[in-house]
Amino acid sequence: MANQIRNPSAELEGLLRDHTSYQNPEFLAVSGQHKYHFSSNPSYPDGSVENLRYIKYEPIRGIECFATGQIFDNCGDAIEHWKIQKRYDARFVMHPQECVTVKHDSKVLYMLIFPKVIRDISVWIEEHAKGQVSDVDMWEVLKKTEKAMRYLSVESHSRRSHGNLLRGIGIAADLNVYFFNFGADKKGYSTDIQVLDDILTSIEPKLVDPTIQHCVTRWKSFLSVACSLSSCATTPPLFCPFDSNHVRVILHYPASWDDEEKLRFLANIHKLCTDKCHRYPSNLMNDSTFDAEMAKKYSNWGNLISATTNALSQVYQFGCRQGNYLRTDRAGNWVLWEASVVLFAHNSVKHYSERAQAHNNKLLNNPSLTYMPELISSQVLDALYQEFSKFIEDIYEAFYKALENGYRHHMFNLSQILSGRL
Repeated sequence: MANQIRNPSAELEGLLRDHTSYQNPEFLAVSGQHKYHFSSNPSYPDGSVENLRYIKYEPIRGIECFATGQIFDNCGDAIEHWKIQKRYDARFVMHPQECVTVKHDSKVLYMLIFPKVIRDISVWIEEHAKGQVSDVDMWEVLKKTEKAMRYLSVESHSRRSHGNLLRGIGIAADLNVYFFNFGADKKGYSTDIQVLDDILTSIEPKLVDPTIQHCVTRWKSFLSVACSLSSCATTPPLFCPFDSNHVRVILHYPASWDDEEKLRFLANIHKLCTDKCHRYPSNLMNDSTFDAEMAKKYSNWGNLISATTNALSQVYQFGCRQGNYLRTDRAGNWVLWEASVVLFAHNSVKHYSERAQAHNNKLLNNPSLTYMPELISSQVLDALYQEFSKFIEDIYEAFYKALENGYRHHMFNLSQILSGRL
């Protein structure tokens, strides 16, 4: 009999709604007109008990809801964590100063309250290993975890404490990711990145879906290369191991990107590759490391495109006539410029979006024309991925290598390049 696919967080929420799981709940606090009670943690058929504390409250009279609490011994720690969490994610029920409870020994505790039932990610990993969490759901959790961890690159200038994020990443029933533990140890960011690598390592051999497994394998490979900087004898020109720039570039790996983020990155890299400033030579196409990395994977990309009959080949042929994708070799012959695949990809997105829009605008004056469905950017992106599997990841890894070897732009910083619009 096949394993039943489950959602561990949704199951826990169902157990909490069973009145037998919170008989005589411990009173916690009152905020406004809402009363909060600790809910007794439910036990499972195998005898295990959830480690986190759960709370019952009524946002509307007669409507019971459940939340997850993070407990602190003193108000200072609670407020400090609240401030960091507030910058990262404002989804809280109340300020920790409003939420206090008294233990039997009269010790006052403070708490952050998350408005959903969450379970730590280790539970999801264990259930996935048993075949009871689907690869698709586990992959969605991984992507959202990496995206949520980007707060590290924003907070890297602060003196935030670090701890075991494996016990501090919470997953809700809707697969949203929360951080409920910022740790108690003063550790470096290498610890946080290692946790992410450990999570990928534990999940990779259990994956059945070959596409998802390939994505996880490649992600792990990138982390192993990026994190090897921590043992380098010399300091890289742009960033030191696990400083703010290094953390930022590690945690922005495209594994978790949606189409909009991929297109924005492609547009930004295109801008770097077409930079014409002569006073500060920072054209990425002219960077020897970026050029060499792209040449390893795209030495024959022009022939692959020209051999197809799809619309992308038209963009390629037009660009070649303009000399956009060519350069001269040492003998003076015109040859394909491998790194120009970046220009081609950006031109494809731009050309077909503009062409469809211009055609459809003509309909306003000539209703007899046939409507041309607009090729939205994500459709062009899909077409590019059919020809070049994971080409955004290839570009990102080549860009990372260039950064490692000293590339920098005279006008744009790393944060702008990775997540802004240039």
